[in-house]
Amino acid sequence: MADLVGNVSEIQYGYRIVNGEIQILENNNAADPLADLSKDSPEWRAILPDSSDEGYTLVDPGTSGTLHWNGSQLGTEVPQDTIQSKIIKFTAITTSSALTKIPCIMYELGLIPIKLNYGPDETDGYCSLAMLGEEMLSSRGGHYTSEDYAGLGSVSTASRNSADVRRGCRPRSL
Repeated sequence: MADLVGNVSEIQYGYRIVNGEIQILENNNAADPLADLSKDSPEWRAILPDSSDEGYTLVDPGTSGTLHWNGSQLGTEVPQDTIQSKIIKFTAITTSSALTKIPCIMYELGLIPIKLNYGPDETDGYCSLAMLGEEMLSSRGGHYTSEDYAGLGSVSTASRNSADVRRGCRPRSL
């Protein structure tokens, strides 16, 4: 099959990064054409991991202990460095020592390699994560200018108003 992941990355509605914090819409509500995906929407939720298992609770953004990207590492610490973006191989993502269990939602959303708990993960792709500052929306899939940055594990982030030939989208509804 050709172009399973396409030749441009596509916006992944319902997932964003704000100041390193991972935020989603619960219950796949982003698929609802009436869902409010605006920057100031009250529907955005942060992921608070359960330290005893792979469970989680969705809480208000900014709640202490929620999941954050910090460089190439997933953890609960708010990023303190000045890294604005990081490009890493998808299978090179790690977790901080403070994160004892990875919430299952991270695997379900394809945001972290399965190998961290379940053995080798050979998923192709690179993550280009902008973690600090403004709201960053995610896209994934193909890459118009480089096959190295394409693949099922390829995730990139950009501001809401970013536009170029490498980024596309599909309508949420007809």
